[in-house]
This record gives sequence, structure tokens and C-alpha cells, in this order.
Amino acid sequence: MFARNLVSSSRTAARSVRPTQMMAVRGLKSKPIFTANTTVKGARQGSVVGEALDLKLSTSKILGKESDGKTNPEEMFSGGFAACFASACNAVALKRNITLPEDLVVDSTVALCGDMKKLDMFLEVELKIKSPEKIDKATMQEIVDEAEKVCPYSRAVRGNIDVTVSVV
Repeated sequence: MFARNLVSSSRTAARSVRPTQMMAVRGLKSKPIFTANTTVKGARQGSVVGEALDLKLSTSKILGKESDGKTNPEEMFSGGFAACFASACNAVALKRNITLPEDLVVDSTVALCGDMKKLDMFLEVELKIKSPEKIDKATMQEIVDEAEKVCPYSRAVRGNIDVTVSVV
């Protein structure tokens, strides 16, 4: 399930794994195909740094203020989920001998919901997959339905985060 129990792993251990290696990383139960690792310093007002990532974080949007050009965890999760879901759609389509366009569009919305004062917060996700012109909507819906079963993000949040997926 998606992490209500966040487990930190060693940055050094994760960084030593390459996509082609099939070895267990300390703290993980399975042998990874690939690992990504980030370090957050300063929570929602700090920064997140990874091998190819260096972002400043802000709570300005959460507090109802104008954007200050910084990102937030929900925006990062939204982008990661959308990219992963698009890749799952591509994989499912290829398995059916269908080639989706390289620029398949997945619009993702991640909402932070609940009551911050009561510390009772949760996420909801909406994914809108734009059906390519050359693929009929029924076929694209079948691809999306199967992608929802195999996408690692979908599988990770299933039963924990409400996710609405639609073909538009």
C-alpha cells in the first residue's frame, strides 16, 4: 500500500544500484529493477534532492497564497503517477500490437484533502488519458483498464487512495 508507513532507506545503498543490477537494496523486500532515492530537508518548506533532482518546496498554495515558483509533494506525486501510468498504457498497447503516440497525454490531479488542523489528511487522484485520434475510444478504454492493473503507482495506492481514471 502507499506509504502511510514511510520507511527511509540508506541513500548510499540505493545509489549503488543500477537499473541492470538485480540485487536487493537494504530495507526493500524485493529485488529492484530500478531504484530512485531522494533526500528531503526541511519538510514542506525545504528542498528535495536526488541524483537528477534539486527542487525547492513550498506550502504557499496549501495556505491559499499565490505560487512562489516552488513545488510541493502533491505536484511531484502527480507527475510521477502520470508518467508511470502513460508508460503502463504504452506497455499494454504494445502487448496488443498497438502503437500509441510518443506524446500520449495523461493529465493528473492530486488533491490533498481533509482537515489539516485535525491532522486528518488524505490524497485523491484523478487521471485523464487523452485518447489518440487514431485509436477508437473503446480500445483506448481497454488499454487504460489494463494499465490500471499493471501500473506500479496504481498498484501501490489501490485500496488506500481514491483514484478516478477516465479516457477523454
